[in-house]
Amino acid sequence: MAFTGHVFASSFADTHGYSAKGIGMGNAMTAIVDDWSSVYYNMAGLGKTKQLKGSADGQKGGSDSGMGLKKKGAKEATSAVSSESKALLNEVYLGFMYTLPMLSINENKSISTLDVVGDKDLGYSIITLGVALDLNIFVSMPSFISSARLGIGLGTPADGSVAKVNDINLDTHDFIRYGREAQMAKIMVGLGFGFLDDLFGVGVGVNASFAGKGSMIMGDVNITNDEQTPLAETKMDLAISPSMVAGVYVNPGKLLSILQGLEFGASYRQETAMEIKPFNAAAVVPATMNMSLSLAISDYYAPHTVTAGVAYNILGMVLVSADVEVQLWKYYKVSPVMNYLYASQLPDANNVIMPKLGVKYDPLSWLSVMAGASYRTAIFDAKEMSGDVDLLDGPTISASVGLGFKLPSLPGLKGNVDIIVAYQYQYMLETSVKKDTEEALEPNYTFGGMCHAVSMGLSLHI
Repeated sequence: MAFTGHVFASSFADTHGYSAKGIGMGNAMTAIVDDWSSVYYNMAGLGKTKQLKGSADGQKGGSDSGMGLKKKGAKEATSAVSSESKALLNEVYLGFMYTLPMLSINENKSISTLDVVGDKDLGYSIITLGVALDLNIFVSMPSFISSARLGIGLGTPADGSVAKVNDINLDTHDFIRYGREAQMAKIMVGLGFGFLDDLFGVGVGVNASFAGKGSMIMGDVNITNDEQTPLAETKMDLAISPSMVAGVYVNPGKLLSILQGLEFGASYRQETAMEIKPFNAAAVVPATMNMSLSLAISDYYAPHTVTAGVAYNILGMVLVSADVEVQLWKYYKVSPVMNYLYASQLPDANNVIMPKLGVKYDPLSWLSVMAGASYRTAIFDAKEMSGDVDLLDGPTISASVGLGFKLPSLPGLKGNVDIIVAYQYQYMLETSVKKDTEEALEPNYTFGGMCHAVSMGLSLHI
């Protein structure tokens, strides 16, 4: 006998975004990101700190000049400049996101005998922790390295679970970007370096998934409908399975003043999946038979993803950012057991193309207003669901707004505090599925709907 779990899934970050600021900007962050969330949007952004230093110097300088104070000695002045240059480079972030999908599956009730529950109980919450740490605290970097930081991001379901495996058959109606499919801890770690006064930068890191193998044997199993407690032995080895994340940015305005405010970025995330294979099992029925079972668990697949972005800052007040993301779903992988059982039914996937646009306006020194929009193509065409497969994903339009607040210095805190709140609306266009042979267990149906998401983040910059 053979059993398997499907691999078609997503993550909360791929569906909605990884930070409150990212969500508010429509996730068009590849060219502009410079905080802890660089671990997801563009790892190279960790190596982009010159603008942060400039901001800190500007704030400090305004209060120290022209006040008739006693002139400092050279050593004391050097110490002050050194302290200012490190300001704001370190960051600690705490975020919360709540999602409320309002999706529906409407089957042909005149023929259907199904009790479809794939559109029920899809809401969930995510808690996100982020850290960005200046490496110059520990190591003196060469002069040509202008920025160097370590970034860590952890997003996990707010109910305390690490992952919710959704082991279902391919013919079960399932929204593969929402609900249980997106509820898995996302752990990302990396380093980013800026060179030549942040003219360009590179970053590299890992996206941690889980993999392993296992075995199980059950003895004294009886063929009966009664509840049993068989004698069982189980072994399972699980380990972190890292995949590569990398990125670059270029700031041409550092070379040509006419290009001041123009930025480019590109990032790559390697495919990931939670895989437990092989998972061999056996059941012993006394004096009757020994059953061998070939099992495999493979879930939370995310494809190779490539993103390119460009941004332009107008007079330091209006920032416009645009991304194009390509998710290479066409090359998705399945477990050997699934390939054996469903080889003739596995649907052909499309590479998903996702253009994004974000705008940020700073009307006041302490206030930022953000807005964003994106469009995401579907992983599968409706015709791929004409057989027994019912994996649901449709073209989706997203719109978002956000507000950022810079709080005044608070007593006892060695740094500045930012608060960002964001709202995102997603609308999945209605898709009609027509079966090759409509019957009670395989009716025609339509699916689609909307999803609301609210996110809030608090950052302490030190």
